[in-house]
Amino acid sequence: MYIMTDIHSTALEILKKLTLEEKASLCSGSDYWHTKSVERLGLFPVTVSDGPHGLRKQDDAQDNFGIGVSVPATCFPTASLTACSFDSSILEKLGNCIAEECIHQNVDVILGPGVNIKRSPLCGRNFEYFSEDPMVAGKLAASFIKGVQDKGIGCSLKHYAVNNQEKNRMLVNAIVDKRARNEIYLRPFEIAVKESNPQTVMTSYNKINGIYGSENKTLIAYKLRKIWGFKGMTVSDWNSVHKRSKGIKAGLNLEMPGNKGANDRKILEAIKWGNLSVEQLDDSVIKVIEFILQVQEKNEFKKQIKENSSAFHHQQAIEIAQESMVLLKNQDNLLPLNKSDKIAVIGNFAVNPRYQGAGSSRINPIKIEQPLLNLKEAGFNVEFNDGSKIKQALEISSNSDKVIIFAGLTDGFETEGIDRDNMEIPQQFNKLINEICSVNKNVIVVLMGGSPMELPWKDKVKSILLAYLGGEGTGKAISNILSGQVNPSGKLAETWPLKAQDCLSSRYFPGDRKNVLYKESLFVGYRYFNSVNKEVQFNFGHGLSYTKFEYSQLQVKNLEASFKVKNTGNYAGKEICFAWCTPISPVAFVPKKQLAGFTKVFLKPGEEKIVTINLDKRVMKYFNNTSHEFEYIAKDFIISVAGNIDDTDLKQQYSIDANIFNSQAKDKKMTTLSEDSPYRKLSEGINIGEISNIEFAEILGRKPPEFQKTPSRPFTMENCFEDTTSTLLGKLVKKIILIAIKIISRNNKDQRKMMLAAVMEIPFYSLWVCSNGIVSESMMKFLIGLFNIGPRHHNYPRKV
Repeated sequence: MYIMTDIHSTALEILKKLTLEEKASLCSGSDYWHTKSVERLGLFPVTVSDGPHGLRKQDDAQDNFGIGVSVPATCFPTASLTACSFDSSILEKLGNCIAEECIHQNVDVILGPGVNIKRSPLCGRNFEYFSEDPMVAGKLAASFIKGVQDKGIGCSLKHYAVNNQEKNRMLVNAIVDKRARNEIYLRPFEIAVKESNPQTVMTSYNKINGIYGSENKTLIAYKLRKIWGFKGMTVSDWNSVHKRSKGIKAGLNLEMPGNKGANDRKILEAIKWGNLSVEQLDDSVIKVIEFILQVQEKNEFKKQIKENSSAFHHQQAIEIAQESMVLLKNQDNLLPLNKSDKIAVIGNFAVNPRYQGAGSSRINPIKIEQPLLNLKEAGFNVEFNDGSKIKQALEISSNSDKVIIFAGLTDGFETEGIDRDNMEIPQQFNKLINEICSVNKNVIVVLMGGSPMELPWKDKVKSILLAYLGGEGTGKAISNILSGQVNPSGKLAETWPLKAQDCLSSRYFPGDRKNVLYKESLFVGYRYFNSVNKEVQFNFGHGLSYTKFEYSQLQVKNLEASFKVKNTGNYAGKEICFAWCTPISPVAFVPKKQLAGFTKVFLKPGEEKIVTINLDKRVMKYFNNTSHEFEYIAKDFIISVAGNIDDTDLKQQYSIDANIFNSQAKDKKMTTLSEDSPYRKLSEGINIGEISNIEFAEILGRKPPEFQKTPSRPFTMENCFEDTTSTLLGKLVKKIILIAIKIISRNNKDQRKMMLAAVMEIPFYSLWVCSNGIVSESMMKFLIGLFNIGPRHHNYPRKV
């Protein structure tokens, strides 16, 4: 394990020897993947690379779309799947493996993990994130970071903060009340920072309550550094810097990628005109120097790391996937399969599995396991049809004992830069499954995809295995579970609603061109569905096993819940145990039930163990807007333990000291909500309709902006090409961009869609900076001027 030494005094000595120009230069990268150097003082470039479920190192190409060729690397399961393991050791193992590949490829920092909350199932990048629950996201991210950094490789915890959508992600203003911000959206970052000390934290593109993430002094200087004690370096997301001097003042240390010194010159100008002090610049530069020195210090340590083979990492990818996959349904114990079964395997995913998402996380895998081949190798009698010819698929299915259909989301449905429109899977899958169910009653569906999907045929099939995006070993992992070689133990780390519109957040997602209002506040995921008893497809924490478990003898004391778990079935298996917290007579609005802890236990048939879960006391507290502290929301709580959110038979009351509770300052805004407040109703288990701006203002503390669909002139650096498409010039520019992207993407429709969104939604202030000198600031201002004076399209709204 690498132990970091104190290099602050060395960094101070180097700082004294730097020229002002060198100081400014160290605040941005030299290119996409490297920091700048000052070799005369022993500061050499640091190499960073995309992650987070594998290494995406580009030797020649430079892009953050996943388009350019990257070196071969192990593609591990995405966070959407590994979260379902609820197993810290799994994430630590994953981190170890990725770190070893970084060492082999001379990469110093991996850009991950991502801990953004799954506010909506439609976010196109949800496959990269862990959970809708902040504790789950934070704990698992912390384990991943420990695994990576124990090997001497750094991590970049991202995207800080409130970055929960891809639509208009570089300009949108996330408007969120203080309680939701602190209790939900900042919490996973807080946990990961305090428990694993990531080497870097990456800021987000978006604004948070009107201030860009890269300029947000409250979030960076106050929350991250002062309150949480973060000692590492902060880095911008790629091409996200708005105004560099503001970022320096807020505590943003490093801008990435390099931009040929465009913003370095802005720093020097700001100092020249007194808008930025040398002392403020030094505060940022010292963190960059410390970062570089830490990396250089670790180089000797990394030489001692024994490199495991790619074959070993491939096997680890398989094991991580099979520890995480979720058995959603298993009627009549149809699974595991029998060797005597005649099995029809239907669907192209059986030979070309979907195992990862698109965008900056796309890995160039070394080897891909094929589910069909893996089933054959396991000794099963299978007959395959890709499903394109339904008549043949039906004929094969009708003559088989069991049918395994591979279905899910294809590549174009979820990617960085684009959100989904709905939770539907391609209609050809629905048609195929429905028709096969009409000729065979023993249907098993294996689902591949990074996010929840609508399953209109759920009640017709007997078994459903959720593989999410299982990495390059997904085929073998699926085969091992279907065959019974592995007993499934994964459970959902997010709610699967009946449809996206059922989420309370869906009424306000993804907002308008400028703002997205988080009117649902705390009621995200299960915190909403469980509070109002709203029907879902599958609850948070749902997951079946080939065996059964029984809970008994709960005791709660000293923030620990201890109880017995017994395996009452015939298979050895692992059980994920949850502890839930429900406040009695809370002083402020709160979801009915919140996750207070989790653990995983292995039990042989008939075996019984005492299990202990450490309770997170933060879920017993709320962020007090008056004191700006976390204070107990009630004196008494019900603690329940179970294998899912619905089973609450085993429970016990837990109380805190009355003197502590009574001594707390009460938050007048939260305790005096109007009687008809939607937040009070939700807390009482009453479902609600649309939340008005006036009602949202009651907890926000100010009036939120009204909905604005079409941006109006005058356009500024704060706009993007998408905003100008109501002008004739804007329409022409979009056509030119489309032609260029079609050529660059080589007619790959999925990449074209992602690239178009990226180009059309990149703000003008970022476009000229990231153009590497092709477009100057003056050229960008001239183009904006043309958008402002050119003829309007006939539908363009005129200012009155």
